[in-house]
Amino acid sequence: MKISEPISVSGFYLQNDGIWQSAYLLTDGIQVGELLHTACSEFPTSLDADLSGVECAEGVEIPLETIAAISDGPVVSDFRSSDVAMGGQGAPLHPFYLHALAKTLSDRPIAFLVLEDVITLVWIDPQVASPTDPDAITCFETGPCLGPLREIQQTSDSGEVVDGALELFLDDPYFRRVPPKRVERSSFSHLLELVRELQPADAQATLTGMAATSVLLALEHLPVPPAKFIVVGEGANNPLFVQLLRAALDVPVEFLAPFEHGQSIQAQAIAFLAARVARGLPTTAPHTTGVAAAVGGGKLSDFS
Repeated sequence: MKISEPISVSGFYLQNDGIWQSAYLLTDGIQVGELLHTACSEFPTSLDADLSGVECAEGVEIPLETIAAISDGPVVSDFRSSDVAMGGQGAPLHPFYLHALAKTLSDRPIAFLVLEDVITLVWIDPQVASPTDPDAITCFETGPCLGPLREIQQTSDSGEVVDGALELFLDDPYFRRVPPKRVERSSFSHLLELVRELQPADAQATLTGMAATSVLLALEHLPVPPAKFIVVGEGANNPLFVQLLRAALDVPVEFLAPFEHGQSIQAQAIAFLAARVARGLPTTAPHTTGVAAAVGGGKLSDFS
């Protein structure tokens, strides 16, 4: 399948908690036309599209048969292998999509914060035409986010940020490493264990404060300050995190509107990348995953 004009593309992304993100958009793999539908549910939403893409969180197996059962056309999967084979990290997969999306939102550099188990910061200059240009995107993980919060007792009580724990967090050498970089499972593990010994409310507040502060430390790695931050992902539901960000940053912190669209950002990206695969275009680059050169991932299968 080779495309040159905008087509309808569905994207499916299986999270590590078993929830499916589904998205449906019009795109030619270069520009974002129209976002028609998004959903998050236990099962992928059946969408009548010309092309589909499917991917999942690392460590989760892709059930292609599930997608085959609801797809009438070609399906692109396995977006990571080619990147990893050329020395890349295999993730993140959303920067090229966010670059195209940024062009519809601003003519000045902006930054997306994708809030999941970790925070991925994607700084974009929409004036740079191609996402493969290293001046177009600066992308890296700033630090842990929802992952540590899932491992402690949840409470609605208000807590306080423990300054000593926050100071130890800020001293971690990870923050001085040059992007692109990723937070490993072992990163900050000793410090996070200490935080878990706090009362639940204080632990929540301290972990949230750490996450927000990691964004501030990330600013020194950006080419120029962004005109605004756009918060997407599951963590956009955390009002304390957003409150701390807004208090600390000198630029606006906004949500991707409508709000539900921000929670399906991974599925939207997979749909966009599927269109790029169909056009024979790269899906990752050295400045997004650390891969040796811009590479096109994805395996095309036809279940029709």
